[in-house]
Amino acid sequence: MQYINSNENEKSFLKLYDKYYKKIYNYIFRSILHKETAEDLTSNTFFKALDYIKKKNPKIKNFSAWIYKIATNELLMHLRYKRTKNIISLDDEAQLQNILKDDRINPIDKHIDFLTVKKAMENLKPLEMIMIDMHFFENKNYSEMSKVLKIKENTLRSKMHRILQKMNKLLTK
Repeated sequence: MQYINSNENEKSFLKLYDKYYKKIYNYIFRSILHKETAEDLTSNTFFKALDYIKKKNPKIKNFSAWIYKIATNELLMHLRYKRTKNIISLDDEAQLQNILKDDRINPIDKHIDFLTVKKAMENLKPLEMIMIDMHFFENKNYSEMSKVLKIKENTLRSKMHRILQKMNKLLTK
């Protein structure tokens, strides 16, 4: 369990920033597939976190859940106001290849599968998209997701079941 020590907030924050920046960036990038926007949202996430720490001097016991919650809120705001189709540039394509590294699967097949899933996910609500991403791409279990999304675990499970049924229908079309 990581927490920020109220006496050394900024030093503690810098260590956690180094540890979580790439994870948060990849989480956001996978959802929007645009490098500059992902960088902006990631920066906003950490700026808001640091600003809160400076103003409130809190004791944060689970930094991972807390920073993912801030990132999720940033992402939800972006997705709600920018419901546009993703067009992937060559730079974004390279970023995606780095995120999808896995030697066990043919990279072309994996890339096509990912884009197919992302295309189907465009038909979901922003929160549903985030739930799919957290569970399947971030490998968060229901307990972790529950803390980040502030949804009871049983409710989350039933929502996820309905989302997966919806995704199944979209992918079998």
